[in-house]
Amino acid sequence: MTAPAPRLHYIPELLEIHADELAYLWGQRRAAILDARYTLPSFLELNERVEAHLAGLLAVPAALPALLGKRLTAAEDRDEAFAAAAGLLRLPNPALFARVVEVFATASGPRLIGLRDALGGVPLADAAPAVQALLTLGEPARAVAAATVLAQRGQLAPQDPQLLRLLLDADDGVAAQAWRALTLVDARLAATPEGAPPRPYKPALLRPALRAAVLGCAIWSAQPWVLRGLRILVTEGDAAALGWLAAVGQPEDDALILQALPQLPPLQQAALAGRWAQPAALGLLLGWMKGPDAAVAAAAGEAFTRITGEDFRGARVTPPPADDADDFAREMAPSVWLPDLPRVQAHLDAHGAALQAGTRWNRGCDLPGVPPAEVLRRIDLPARWDAAARAALAGQPFAAPPPPL
Repeated sequence: MTAPAPRLHYIPELLEIHADELAYLWGQRRAAILDARYTLPSFLELNERVEAHLAGLLAVPAALPALLGKRLTAAEDRDEAFAAAAGLLRLPNPALFARVVEVFATASGPRLIGLRDALGGVPLADAAPAVQALLTLGEPARAVAAATVLAQRGQLAPQDPQLLRLLLDADDGVAAQAWRALTLVDARLAATPEGAPPRPYKPALLRPALRAAVLGCAIWSAQPWVLRGLRILVTEGDAAALGWLAAVGQPEDDALILQALPQLPPLQQAALAGRWAQPAALGLLLGWMKGPDAAVAAAAGEAFTRITGEDFRGARVTPPPADDADDFAREMAPSVWLPDLPRVQAHLDAHGAALQAGTRWNRGCDLPGVPPAEVLRRIDLPARWDAAARAALAGQPFAAPPPPL
């Protein structure tokens, strides 16, 4: 006679749903970090949803090694790998933690980055030496992933020789990730009397693919040369430097930014004006909103909304595809919201003088110096990161850099 199957005290399908939702929400959370639709409160709400699904998994700890172990073995997607590893890492089981680190040591591609995300969010405890060994002995992609984990946990040595080699690795993706990990380290050191140690900025800046990450590290670590360097690179036509100068530049940089903007494609010009958010940007945005190009007008309207905090959406249209677009691009062309120009003009008539008198604007908030806590809760997340970067550059840090993406 066959023994009856053991009676379960949980519903396996519900655990699968929690794991699926955790993966989905983690992807949403990653995207939200640089998404102007999110503020700090709405981002924290998204975090709470992530934690709620983790709690749902942890309600049945005995079932997780089999369920999540299987998912971890099969995971090829970054967020699926994160969800499987995150649940296992939250269990008070050193053997399971060690197992995740073992998988991390052999993973590659999106799976490696998902495991990096999971390990970077928990205390490493006894697993720290194994992650350090991976930084020391692993091939570059795994070594830089290990460096990122250690940096997120505050355990990356500022003068680690392997980290220093990774900063100039021949692979641009590896080197850029190393600079982003270093940003977490040097931003902390910038607040100490000694400051951050010398770094190979000059050779790294000769590689255009690294400039956004390298300049970010220089800004967050308050390098005294960085504004001058940004201005030089902007005059040479570098788009990454222009983005950073728009974020952290001084009033005397307005003319240079206005001169450099036309070097960008029109859609990028509108987006950058929304990041720049100086009074000088308002006239540009109004001109683009009145222009004949629907896509540019819509992008300018979104930038104007970032600055003012008001919704000016009018008619919804589908811009004509490019002349060389294929059939798929023509069929799937996205629609956009044109700005409601009378409402835009009415807002400028009512508030234009105040906007012109301000410094930088986001969601109707003027952002001089270090914004107060209430303002930091109201502005969007990208504007909050830029405000924190300006404060760090001025020697008044109030927040850590964003996590590496």
